[in-house]
Amino acid sequence: VFNSLQSTLSYDTSCISPFEDNNISDKDGPTWVLGSLFLRRYYIKFDMGKNRMGFAYIR
Repeated sequence: VFNSLQSTLSYDTSCISPFEDNNISDKDGPTWVLGSLFLRRYYIKFDMGKNRMGFAYIR
C-alpha cells in the first residue's frame, strides 16, 4: 500500500500521480507506467522467475 502523500507531486493548483494506467491490457493483465517521481523513492527488485516485483524504501 502506497500512501497518497508519498505518491504525489503537488503544484499550486494540482497534484500529479507518479504512476498511471496506460489502458493497454494483454494476457498478463493491465499495464502500469511507473514514473521517475515514484521510482526514485524505492529500491525495486524484479523477480522474472516468479513474475513479481518487490519494493523497499530508500533511506
